[in-house]
Parts: sequence; C-alpha cells; structure tokens
Amino acid sequence: MNIFVTSTGKQTGKTVFGGGIAAVMQSLGYEMAIYKPVQTGCKHANDKQFSPDLNFVKKLDPNIKTYSSFSVKPDRVPAIALDEEHVKFKMETVIRDFAEAKQENDIVIVEGAGGISTPITGKISNADIAANLKLPVIMVIDVNDDFVNDAVMAINYAEEAKLDISGIVFNNYSPTDKKNKYHQEVKLLEQMINYDVLGYIPNVDTLGEGIYPENLISEVLQNIELSKVFDMEIPKLDF
Repeated sequence: MNIFVTSTGKQTGKTVFGGGIAAVMQSLGYEMAIYKPVQTGCKHANDKQFSPDLNFVKKLDPNIKTYSSFSVKPDRVPAIALDEEHVKFKMETVIRDFAEAKQENDIVIVEGAGGISTPITGKISNADIAANLKLPVIMVIDVNDDFVNDAVMAINYAEEAKLDISGIVFNNYSPTDKKNKYHQEVKLLEQMINYDVLGYIPNVDTLGEGIYPENLISEVLQNIELSKVFDMEIPKLDF
C-alpha cells in the first residue's frame, strides 16, 4: 500500500523514516519509490540542481526510484519558496506524477515538505495533497522539548482535514534508551491519541556518522512494524 509520510514540521525525521523503510522493502524484493511533490532547499553541484533529501535516499539504496514535481532552491516555507522562483504549484501535476510513479513501482512513499499544515500555496497545505492522492497518513513525531503540543496540533489538523491516519512513529527515541528523558512524555502522548504506534527511530547519532545504510536497515527491521505501516502481509519478513 502506498503511504503519505508527514510530521509536525521540518527536520523531524521523515526522510530518515521513509528512506529507511524503503531500503528495507527494496532489499526484500519490492520495487520502491520515494516521491516528494515539493522539494525546497535544493543545492547545486556540477551545474545541476539536486535534492539533499532524495540524494540521502539514493545513498541508502541506489535502486530506490526518486521523484519530485516542484524543486526549488530557497530553503523556506514551500509557498514562499515557490513564489520566489516564480513556480506555480499545480495539484493536477502532482496527481499525474504520482499516478506515473505508481505504475512504475510496487510501493510509492510520498513525503510532504514540512509538516501536515505547512502551506504549499496560500490555500493548499500538505493535508490537501494527501487528500487528493487518497493516501493514508503516517505521522512522524520528533521527540524533543515541545513534541507533545506539536504532535497534538498536527494530529488535530489532520483529523479536521478528514485524513486517514494509519499511525505514528517516534523519531529520535527508543523505549530502551535509559539516557532519554522523555519516556513519560511519550507515554502521555500515547494516552492522549487513538492511533497505533508503528515504531521508533533512535537518535541518528547512534546509527553512525552520515547514517550507515546497514545500521538504519537494522533499526527499521527491529523497531518498525512494516506490516502495519503498509497494511499488508509481508511474507518475506517471516524468516
């Protein structure tokens, strides 16, 4: 099943999570793709523009296909970044590109730019993209000082948009990490929401400098319930 990965905002672990599960599924024989409808903060090298996020995915596994419909250089809110480069966002382009990606792959993971409420235009947010693509949403929650409030607000926004929330994933957190000071807050949030916890991604520092692919794959296999993430049986995991 295709999914839409979102969160409370920027730098919250969406690409680490999406890339990690894509790498695991690719290694199991599934044709995987990561699609970012809007990509801000693009870089230039050798006279070419590239996405650091999608480059990260390619470093995990070069066989994962990557797509983006609107890629711009300013590392700002998408609505402003697109406007600065005079790029007009078109939902029909996203719907078309997603349909093409689906035809070419077994599973497509769509990653929103920023959080679920982040504006793509003055009237369109990531929630509208998820709704138009008719995708279930997985909320990645970065565990930090303000994560409980941020998570509740993001989930409420998704619910008001009538999105299908499949569950949540905690980033920068492990239930077995004795040094982590947020165990009580995590338990509190789990009590406040009515969604499954699909797993955890530990602090990226524990995965090695630059995040070694084999380390991330190992963590995903141990800590993410992939069958629940994709809402399907994955026989190749039964070993």
